[in-house]
Amino acid sequence: MGKEQRINVQVTSVTNTNTIHELLLAAANRESGAWELPDLIVSCPKTVMALPDDSILKV
Repeated sequence: MGKEQRINVQVTSVTNTNTIHELLLAAANRESGAWELPDLIVSCPKTVMALPDDSILKV
């Protein structure tokens, strides 16, 4: 279905949960040198709870 709708997934980072946590929080806080937030993440609850703004999440 995704192929038919031209949905492409690009993996940009594969690492451990602590590093992903740190990178996502840096991006969410717009820290200097941080990446932009990705369109899609798989995250553990501690990262979601630490996000600075609930509007970052789209369900």
